[in-house]
Amino acid sequence: MIIIWICIILITGIGLIIYMKRNASEDNVHTKVLFFEKLPYSLEGQSIFFISDIHRRKISANLLKELKQKPDWIIIGGDLAEKGVPYSRIAHNLSILKEIAPLYFVWGNNDYELNEEQLRELFVRFNVRELKNEVYELPNEQCAFIGVDDVTTQELPSVESILENADPTKFQIMLSHNPAIVEMLPDDHKISLILSGHTHGGAN
Repeated sequence: MIIIWICIILITGIGLIIYMKRNASEDNVHTKVLFFEKLPYSLEGQSIFFISDIHRRKISANLLKELKQKPDWIIIGGDLAEKGVPYSRIAHNLSILKEIAPLYFVWGNNDYELNEEQLRELFVRFNVRELKNEVYELPNEQCAFIGVDDVTTQELPSVESILENADPTKFQIMLSHNPAIVEMLPDDHKISLILSGHTHGGAN
């Protein structure tokens, strides 16, 4: 009887691992329509394509065909790659995304496993706007992207100091790889939307 239970546990465990690996490697596009009371008129109908935790994957052009509309901006929410990923693959992924919309990037924990200088060379090549602990006001828009470094880095300044540079009259969107950034926000923040990855589709 004990042997039967051990077999059941092993089979269940193996099945769970297979499911988790398959789920973690899938490419899924989810469309969300969001409504905001104080959304500037100029932003109505505009869209963001948020992609995160690419890691070792190679983006397929077919994946982007699933988009219901052409986005106005693409945000790479960290973990663009990780240690051991060839830079040619990163270049491939950026080249595909670049053809769709302007690219913005915030650092994830695994991105720091790469050579930062080489990665930034790719950013220059593909015109990727790196947002690291800064407020970036979109040209001709009443909107600002607030890019925050990965929360696990020791160099992360206080969120309050970053938000000091944010215009309170702008529609503020915070970009952070780790959703734990929510716990670091001051009570009087003016952020309307936070976009994060890290959990690979799970809750944090």
